[in-house]
Amino acid sequence: MGNLHYKISVIIPTFNREKLIMKAIESLTNQTYKNFEIIVVDDFSNDNTQNLLENDVRIKYIRHDENKGAAEARNTGIKASSGEFIAFLDSDDEWLPTKLERQLKVFENNSNTGVVYTGFRSILKDKDEREVLPQKKGNIYIELLKGNCVGTTSTVMVRTDLLKKVGGFDTELLSCQDWDLWIRLANITEFDFVSEALVLFNQHEGARISSNVSSVVKGHIDFYNKYISIIKKLKKSESRHFYYKIARKVIISGIVDKNKSTIKKGRIILKDSIFPFPNSLNAILLYLSTFLNRKVLNKLYFYIKKNKTSYQAK
Repeated sequence: MGNLHYKISVIIPTFNREKLIMKAIESLTNQTYKNFEIIVVDDFSNDNTQNLLENDVRIKYIRHDENKGAAEARNTGIKASSGEFIAFLDSDDEWLPTKLERQLKVFENNSNTGVVYTGFRSILKDKDEREVLPQKKGNIYIELLKGNCVGTTSTVMVRTDLLKKVGGFDTELLSCQDWDLWIRLANITEFDFVSEALVLFNQHEGARISSNVSSVVKGHIDFYNKYISIIKKLKKSESRHFYYKIARKVIISGIVDKNKSTIKKGRIILKDSIFPFPNSLNAILLYLSTFLNRKVLNKLYFYIKKNKTSYQAK
């Protein structure tokens, strides 16, 4: 791409990903748009990450002196950035070569756009599992209150001034940090997208925040409490989606963790999705399932997962 007027800061938070991070960095060197800096924030890894990266001249390497979590690592990267735009890349994901170029063209065509995201391909053991393409653009504030329609941070590029204006990621949340940030950004700017899967989202056995059950539950409940006063002001046809998505995540986490108390917490939240809309069959079925014996519920969950069936709020 000939026009290299804009500089992009690519922020990669990492923790114990020595076997994966070089693939992520390699996907950056293959980008068709070349005016970018790479900022790797090492969140106190205890593997060989530091030895691999600290002397790499392509990288601005920053290492935390203690483990602070992905949100704090991304915020560290934001503070160290010097580009007009910031793009996030998880250290176990990869970008296709035209990602930055395609996103920047969208920004250049619409001055009202503050965030541009792409689709992604979910990869499990080197096999494509599914492709997710973006659908929502413009003022998507209400859509984001209903659910995270943007998705993983690795798909997103944002204007740096707007990102700093909203204060970056909320480090008090143990999960939902990305969803929370998209909501706050959508409150001040428009979103747009590239309708193509330009990110490889790698699923693997390594730790992600989503694999830590207690963090997932606490994060979703804290997120629920953060936005509930806003949600209550929405139309009931809009708010029920929020209740359902939070409740479903908490209930599933309770099933996986075999925690009756967690399942009950999800059931209480789910009531707000059911009672305004008693014909929401999926919400009713999910609600009723929480009264099943835990062993039966666990078998049902793994049967659904095995057959790749997913309840969605209707």
